[in-house]
Amino acid sequence: MAILKGTKRSKTNEKNLDRCLSHLSTYFSAVTSLQEKVEAKSRQVFGEVITPEVVTMTKLARITSEFSLLHTEIVRDLYRTVHSCFVFWQKLTKEGGKENQKSSQLISISSQLACIYFLNGDYYKAIICLMGYLNAVPEDNYAREQLVKWSLFLGEWENSAKLLEEAAGKKKYWSGFDFYLEVARAFISYNKEPKTREANSEKLLKLYTKSMERKEATFCSYDEQSLISWIISNCGNAENVNVKLPDMLTTMEMATVKADTVMKNRLKELSVVSHELVGNPNFGEYLQKKSHAPSEYIKLGASFAWLMEMRRESANLQVSLAQPREAYAIVLYNWMCSLRSSVFFRVLQSTNRMLNLRHVIDDEDSPFECELLKRTASSLLSCVPEVVNFSSPAKKKNDEKTLGTSFDLKSPDTMLKSFNEMNIFDGPQLHRCCASCLCDLCRLFLVNYNFASEFLFSRSFCDGFSTESVEELEEDFVNLRSFSSTDQCAVLEMAVRPRPPVILSETFGVVVARWLEKKLESGEKVEAEKLKRIVDFALKVTKYVFLRTTSQHLLIKQLERRYHAPFSSPHPWMLPVEKSANPLIRGINTARDVIRAISPFGQRTTVKKTAEATPSDQKEIEAARKELLSWKHYLCSEWRFKICTYIGRASTDPWISAMAWAESTTIGTRNLQQQVLGNTGSVVFNSESHYKKHVQRLPEDLTLIQLAMSDDDCLYMVKIHADREPLCIPIAHKSKVAEMMEKLRLILAEDERVTKNASAMTPKKFWDGRYAIDNRFKNFLPEVEENLLCGAAAFMLPSASLSDSLGTETDALIKYTNSKFSLSDAKELLWLTFVADEENWRAAVDRLTALRNIDAKRMEQVKNSYAQLKRKVAKKMDTAELERKRYTLLELNSEISLFPWEKLPVLENHLFVSRIASIHAFFLHIHTKPEIPRAVDINKSYYLLDPDNNLGDTKKRIFDYMAKFPWKGVVGGSPSVADITEAFANMDMFFYFGHGCGTRHVSRKTIKQSKCNAISMLMGCGSVKTVPQGRGFDGRSVVYDYAIAQCPLIVGCLWTVTDGEIDRYLMRMIDACFTKEKTGEQMPPVIVEGMREARDKSKLRCLTGCAVVSYGLPVVARQDAVIDVPRATSPAPAARNGSPRRLRSHSRIDA
Repeated sequence: MAILKGTKRSKTNEKNLDRCLSHLSTYFSAVTSLQEKVEAKSRQVFGEVITPEVVTMTKLARITSEFSLLHTEIVRDLYRTVHSCFVFWQKLTKEGGKENQKSSQLISISSQLACIYFLNGDYYKAIICLMGYLNAVPEDNYAREQLVKWSLFLGEWENSAKLLEEAAGKKKYWSGFDFYLEVARAFISYNKEPKTREANSEKLLKLYTKSMERKEATFCSYDEQSLISWIISNCGNAENVNVKLPDMLTTMEMATVKADTVMKNRLKELSVVSHELVGNPNFGEYLQKKSHAPSEYIKLGASFAWLMEMRRESANLQVSLAQPREAYAIVLYNWMCSLRSSVFFRVLQSTNRMLNLRHVIDDEDSPFECELLKRTASSLLSCVPEVVNFSSPAKKKNDEKTLGTSFDLKSPDTMLKSFNEMNIFDGPQLHRCCASCLCDLCRLFLVNYNFASEFLFSRSFCDGFSTESVEELEEDFVNLRSFSSTDQCAVLEMAVRPRPPVILSETFGVVVARWLEKKLESGEKVEAEKLKRIVDFALKVTKYVFLRTTSQHLLIKQLERRYHAPFSSPHPWMLPVEKSANPLIRGINTARDVIRAISPFGQRTTVKKTAEATPSDQKEIEAARKELLSWKHYLCSEWRFKICTYIGRASTDPWISAMAWAESTTIGTRNLQQQVLGNTGSVVFNSESHYKKHVQRLPEDLTLIQLAMSDDDCLYMVKIHADREPLCIPIAHKSKVAEMMEKLRLILAEDERVTKNASAMTPKKFWDGRYAIDNRFKNFLPEVEENLLCGAAAFMLPSASLSDSLGTETDALIKYTNSKFSLSDAKELLWLTFVADEENWRAAVDRLTALRNIDAKRMEQVKNSYAQLKRKVAKKMDTAELERKRYTLLELNSEISLFPWEKLPVLENHLFVSRIASIHAFFLHIHTKPEIPRAVDINKSYYLLDPDNNLGDTKKRIFDYMAKFPWKGVVGGSPSVADITEAFANMDMFFYFGHGCGTRHVSRKTIKQSKCNAISMLMGCGSVKTVPQGRGFDGRSVVYDYAIAQCPLIVGCLWTVTDGEIDRYLMRMIDACFTKEKTGEQMPPVIVEGMREARDKSKLRCLTGCAVVSYGLPVVARQDAVIDVPRATSPAPAARNGSPRRLRSHSRIDA
């Protein structure tokens, strides 16, 4: 149909329409050409077959800088032309009326524009084009579904409701109308009406279940399932969720998988379902195959955009819920797919996701990777981009982070070496977009709100989240809101001031949170008025579409709370020590490093300043507590860690404080455990009374001790026993903790250096060197006890329930302190007289005196009564009760888990010390299987011996030793999933002899999804090591996977140990626990007793003996299953000057 037929203007319009179609065709051709060139560059970097294992961050950064050059040459200026076509199309459709909108040319233009805007993230313009397209083609069900779906995604509730009303008249065209009507109404109400939230969540849950039960594999059903899964995942962000919704990770993964599958069946080269990037992605070829049908443009653009947004949302959620490895894999693949699409906005979006991820995850490589990403973003956003050149050293396989399901977050030295040898020229500077500039970047900034949001994030990051950059962002936010409101009003078809785009609000919230964190870390103050203005504005904009910005809103509130009321500890032992003159290094490189390793710990001078007590504002604490209880189900790591540790260190109520400390830990593990259990809120303490009930149900012979880092990086102890109120003690400033861990790493690095150079030494020199290091380690342990724990060392000892006959003594202590000591304090000090030596007990009295604000001079008489009180305890308590085995279980923060706390001198005579991976997993296990200690049958064992088939000596030693046991297992290969799952469920013990923790052969997924009844002996180097990843993250360790599987006990190594040493250690431990001499023996000891015997017989009592630790519950051998063979079956230790054994390499932890 002609446009405005018969007029002179119509000919001009027809020519302009032809020009528009020509321009749009040129855009698609240019993008297709760019795709081919980027693909060629990718093949040069990755090779002909691009698999997940070869895709790494440094390679993607290199291709991205190449892309920025190619994009500038081929495509960048065309976006301005596309926008001109959009303006002309809008004008023509308004002037021409409904009949003209049905012109085939206009239909083609509207569909192509919608595709381009979907690809480039300009969703409001895409919706406008869809609306125009549907006016001409009302029977297109797919386009109508996309219109509703994207309106819901953008939080445009009014438009969603209006569209559904209009669609009622088109119901005959739309088979899925009823479903979308119910979903949209329930989700809109869920967002807007908190009072009806519970009823609406039940409706949505029913719709989700109904949709998931549909088995037909159609585009419509998969789109529907992706949408409802995304909606259910978002529902978990609401306050006071009482309905048992499916967990957020599962539903978000489902939304992503369904979107992936849709894309795979449209343009498989841009899908990630297959985990292999095959073929050449080519928009032009796809559209040509589809005869350039208007509906196919919409399908291509909308499907790709939804996939990218679902994967972006999934990555954000994985980071928020403390799953950094999964987030890293998603972001890497998104980045690769963005480059393959050759859409500039998508490449920038993916680069920014990696920037944010590397900023949040605080590991050894973060500073180097952040700098690399900063330069990459600057190259993308430069008016004259340049290639960021790399000259990287050759790397061993798996040295770099990769995409695959088995990727690793790298060994400690890799990125440092790579970065030091990398030649990164001073690249281009990020362009400062503004309204007065006429460059293509600035034009794009002004017409595409989503690109503007990503640009603002990059700029803020490159500016270091300075106050100036945040103020600039605030100003830009207001301007961009004004610019985008034109498109929003066109969508809404009403002259109201719309909410700001949700992505813009999210960006502002993230940047303000990072800015506040930086100010808190540096101690830099901000003008009160300026701070209030920025924070109030951030809290306001993150409240508009709250379910999409919950994490940013809560995090900003907590950071502001801590800024105004930090609650610093006033105690002198919490003062910092002077920083080391040398930066933290990862190995022994010079003689100075050796000196640093052997110099005593605790010699640094305390910073000379008066400890300033900050008044305890109970209103702030109560506000934080109420907020935590309102979102008790919400396991968002950054916010939860900060608010819980804040409450823990600020509250004076022992139960509130202890529960908060418990809730601050293993957030990532609990999210995964919740995923296994299948519903939201199943792994949290709902209240202090709920937590108290769990504690009081603990067996009397168990004591839990939590050593945790706070939001201000200081170390705290929480001691829990069924007969006591929790005891919460500040231990040390973060600078002391950092010094301790630095010293430990240097000692271990020196040992590793000597071991790796064994071939260049005589046996005598080798063993002399290692014995010297072992002796240094031996001296290091009491230094830590004396200088870090100080007066808190005695509190590491297990507690016990006191006899009622000691009531007189407890009452006297309480009365003497004018009731400043609680009954629990008095009981603890009385019991410690029996288990602690006098020096440690007197120090414990001093520490408790200071914590309770009691005059120290007044307590001298109490301190001098140690012997008298000890006699009374011994006299009034039952002898059997005093001699009873008591167990201490440690929950350790990832940053301090490498240190062997079990081997401290204070615990030397208290053997029954183990660790637990998660206090929540422990409570779940202890209440379902209360038997302590647990008895196991050594004969019911499964083994995995040398699966990499490269540990010949170990294979021979262990295989010969196992001959006396009727074990089943695999030698020199990997077991099937079915075999290992059955072994975990039905065997009593599982033995792994190989490199690392064995997850290359028994995957993390298999472990987590198993019911692990077998205690697991992981005899590989670093098998139970936890690699820290920053505040709020659990760290990387296989022990968390075993905890989720409810494994009763895991025994493994914290660091590298030679194969001969660890093999002999294990055999001695088994002999001590599970065999008896022919002359007869008493009941077999607990596993930790066997570990002690094996340690005492080790050549290197610290380097080898301290390396092996246990995670889990006390375990003993079943008496009827003890092997009746002499202990001499285990090989005797090698002579001191024997040949050094080969070092086992560290294994990566598979994803």
